Amino acid sequence: MVAPGAKCASHPEREATDTCTRCGSYVCTACTEIEEWETYCTTCYARVGKRAPASTMATVALILSLLAVSGCLPLGVVGAILGHVEVASIDRGESEPGGRNLAMGAIYVGWATTALAVLLVFVLMAIGVSLADLANL
Repeated sequence: MVAPGAKCASHPEREATDTCTRCGSYVCTACTEIEEWETYCTTCYARVGKRAPASTMATVALILSLLAVSGCLPLGVVGAILGHVEVASIDRGESEPGGRNLAMGAIYVGWATTALAVLLVFVLMAIGVSLADLANL
């Protein structure tokens, strides 16, 4: 809520219409930035910025990595590689930055799943279990 007679912090000659969600300063209609039902002054909006949507490749990479956790182990490698490709694309400015966290998650989950699968193979080899033995279980 705006106090009666409040002036804009950036334009003292103008009446304030709202307050900045982040810093609490008064803003007028000229310097009001609205993002997802929150009001920002121009300074805070420059710091907070727009929330960029996640890219399709980052989303697919994370889904593939999560499918690897559910048992389809080769998809972990594919998800991790797609995650690396997407992070490189974001770093070059060719893709939306909003997908960085999804792509990083795909990288971590994909490589962790792959490492666990390789470890499982080595453990099974070490204890002498063959694929034929596993098929008979």
